[in-house]
Amino acid sequence: MIDVIGPVDNFTVLPTPVLDENEPSGVRVEQRLQVTLKSAADEEALTIEFRPGTDGRFDADAPSEALLNQWIESGELIQAFCSSVRSQPFQHKPGKTYRKKGKTIQVGAETVEMESFMVFAGVSMAPLVGNPDLEERVRKARASYKAKQREYRAKRNAERVAQMEAQMGERVQQLRERQAQQAAQAAAAAQPEAVAANGRRRA
Repeated sequence: MIDVIGPVDNFTVLPTPVLDENEPSGVRVEQRLQVTLKSAADEEALTIEFRPGTDGRFDADAPSEALLNQWIESGELIQAFCSSVRSQPFQHKPGKTYRKKGKTIQVGAETVEMESFMVFAGVSMAPLVGNPDLEERVRKARASYKAKQREYRAKRNAERVAQMEAQMGERVQQLRERQAQQAAQAAAAAQPEAVAANGRRRA
């Protein structure tokens, strides 16, 4: 579990494309809630992202827009509980000022500046003062992580099964070729022994 502490600075709901084989177009759009906290330690902007469930709704532990607005106005310290974190790269736009200098890389004939920011997978948020029992928060964060892990493993297992099924004909052919090769080798090894046995003289 990862916890992030700081006042809420901003929030927005962003439409995000997600690959989905069950959709006719192969893509579905998720409405993701992104909350920006200013780190209590150094005021660095931290992004906490809440993803909706399969029904398109956010979990009950995700903060409502009304609650987020209340926290922005009060400026109180908020503790966000997260299950994981990932790095999100982005390209600097020419003429725009950024807090940090990006890394210069060559893309074809063009030189661009790239930077990345951390995105935390949010599970729940609550005021630091009078926060609910931490053990329960940890349990929910772990459950969220394990659910995503099971989903990923199920997807990987399904891909592996599909790959094995697609290769079934080729694998059977390889087995038959190996069997025929072994039979030919056994026959070739037995032939000299048979010649030697037929060539023996009787006493």
